[in-house]
Amino acid sequence: MSKVNVVRRCFNCGAILQNEDPSKEGYISKEDYLLSPLNHVLFCDKCYSEAGSSSHSLKAGNDLLLMMKDAAASDALIVYIVNLFSFESSFIAEVNETIKHNPILVIANKRDLFGRNVSDDFLKEYVAHRFRVSSLPVKAKDVILTSLVSFGKNDFIAKEIEKRREGHDVYILSSRGAGKRMFISSYLYHFHNRSNRSIQTKACRGASLPVLQIPLDNSSTLFDTPPLVSSNSIDSKLEKEVSDSLLFSNPIKMKKAFLKTKEIFAIGGVCFIERFSAPKNKETEIHLFFPPNVTTKKIGFYQDIESLIPSYLSKRGIYPKSLVVRELKDLDVFDIEVEEEGDRSIGIQGLGWFSFLGNHQIFRIYVPKGVSVYTSRSKILSYGNPSKK
Repeated sequence: MSKVNVVRRCFNCGAILQNEDPSKEGYISKEDYLLSPLNHVLFCDKCYSEAGSSSHSLKAGNDLLLMMKDAAASDALIVYIVNLFSFESSFIAEVNETIKHNPILVIANKRDLFGRNVSDDFLKEYVAHRFRVSSLPVKAKDVILTSLVSFGKNDFIAKEIEKRREGHDVYILSSRGAGKRMFISSYLYHFHNRSNRSIQTKACRGASLPVLQIPLDNSSTLFDTPPLVSSNSIDSKLEKEVSDSLLFSNPIKMKKAFLKTKEIFAIGGVCFIERFSAPKNKETEIHLFFPPNVTTKKIGFYQDIESLIPSYLSKRGIYPKSLVVRELKDLDVFDIEVEEEGDRSIGIQGLGWFSFLGNHQIFRIYVPKGVSVYTSRSKILSYGNPSKK
């Protein structure tokens, strides 16, 4: 019997989709192509970029702020999509200040990476807490946990948006890699146009960059927006093939280690952790949450770190490695003094985090230049004693 294959085309330009040659029309990343069911609406990268969803647009910053000011003036619903695995340092203060009085619905994507033993209620409160830390008044009831790869099961999100918008416009806000493309495709799959208008890709009032606009009724619209550019994430600093290789789809598994004072622990060949000091010089137990293919191991003591790092990087079996990190001068250094007690975390934006019981330790964190480091209550309760700060 002959096999019939469906020829998939871009929803906007009609080009046949392919994931082999970025220079040819119809190119879409292999991940987006393979994870999308056959009846899923897809855009080629070119159309998706021209619709304001590419992190390469130089005008995205100004246009985004203009759109957020319109959203604030019209009391629009903000649908804020985050990558649950790593979003803590992706907020932009100016954007948050503009929309802090708007109703906000948070879509925390990639719930599937955390396994069933992690409490949904705990994750929702963690996400809400991180939004409040960033001056956005979000409560746990405003957070939806989901995995957008299973788009057929996400029609409830569209229903929640419709309920919460109360007849107002909707603006979709997201940083690169959070899953906005999958969300838009899922939304369009379940979409029924009840207005006398059509879906358009055009610039908003005062802006220059065209964005996707979906009519919700005859007077209100769902607007895609230019992306929040995460220039402080590790995937924006490493070579594309290296950052792409850090993507994973299986639930994250904790690894356990112990650190003494002045002991150096390596996260692949790109980041390093040192326990700089601690009361009574006891070992600190740390729980590591990084992609499964990342090498994590102790490599020595602080005494000669300038030669220790190049010596470590010269060895085989270390993953990932990057030309961005060759020696100590290629790294930014942060000292984090832990004042809180209880279950705490220190994270590296875009790569993962480690948890520990806070006891007034000082950790020294080495990351590629420009990468953000944050500290917080733990995202996964691994010690059973969460800090409320």
